[in-house]
Amino acid sequence: MRAGALVVPGVVATWLLCPTAAPGNTLHIDKALPQPVIVAGYGGYLGWSEFDRKHRRYRLMSAYDGRVSRLSVRGSNAPFDVNIGPGSDGKPVAVYTRCQRRQRCRIYEYSFALHREKRIRLPQNAVGSARLPTVWRSRLAYQLDGPAGRPPKAVILAGTSVSKVQMGPAGAFDPYDDGPVGSTSLAFAGSILLSTWHYWPTTQACGFDPGSASGPQQDSQLSAYRGQGDPRVLLHGGCVEDRPTFEIDGVRASRFDRITFIQVTTAARSFRVSRWNLASGARQVAVLGSGLRPDAYAEDGRGHSLLVGSSLDTGMTRLTSAPLHFVTDSQRTPALR
Repeated sequence: MRAGALVVPGVVATWLLCPTAAPGNTLHIDKALPQPVIVAGYGGYLGWSEFDRKHRRYRLMSAYDGRVSRLSVRGSNAPFDVNIGPGSDGKPVAVYTRCQRRQRCRIYEYSFALHREKRIRLPQNAVGSARLPTVWRSRLAYQLDGPAGRPPKAVILAGTSVSKVQMGPAGAFDPYDDGPVGSTSLAFAGSILLSTWHYWPTTQACGFDPGSASGPQQDSQLSAYRGQGDPRVLLHGGCVEDRPTFEIDGVRASRFDRITFIQVTTAARSFRVSRWNLASGARQVAVLGSGLRPDAYAEDGRGHSLLVGSSLDTGMTRLTSAPLHFVTDSQRTPALR
């Protein structure tokens, strides 16, 4: 097995190797992480966070054509919620938030062409603590935390226009305070805003009554918003044997017509990454062994990818560039374009 492959006991090895070679230089990354981080990719660039143990801060990293570099931006107390897409001139940019203690999280944009960071000024009617920014040319979207007890909304800026949309159901109050209610990832694919949304159903679902001692079970869905009407639910967690079928997370757009996302089947400990062509509805899947849970995945659109995964046996989290092996899925999804 070549250098850079992720080896975890109990994981089927075939998913690690892909016969298709990436163009240009091969990217070799395989390292341990103190906790899962977000990864992003577009236009030949990949972005992620690494922990600087000396300064106790997270640093924003990037890779292009197999070459890894640290971006010249200030570090953060937490991993960056980085996303990469085309900026106003069509060239790749990274957007992310940086949070200061007792202050709002502010959005920044890094230009790979100019090697420069700038803060994005938000309109007065859309100011607050922002997170999960995503960009596509003249469009910027992010999640804005709502008032206490209210679900957050996605804010979409397109030129001078501002719109706010709730990308999923409100759900019940989180009784365990062990995860967000709202979007866990946002991504533009052209003019379509995609979101993975986690929530606790307010009605009896998956065999659990929200009013019972067992409490509600978290559910998730993948939704798309075209700029008007309500978001369209593309994929829903559902129930199997009184348990949620799977969690959906980490949607990313590496090209105008293709997205990737993660599916975690909790009942069977089955994990896979899905690749979906928005134009044709065709889907491909890469199935991971039962010993590795994927936390984040991204492609740069030119043959390189990054996977963040946690071992169920050791709890260790790793970042690897070893490519996944995708096969055609018999399940198709209606085309969005």
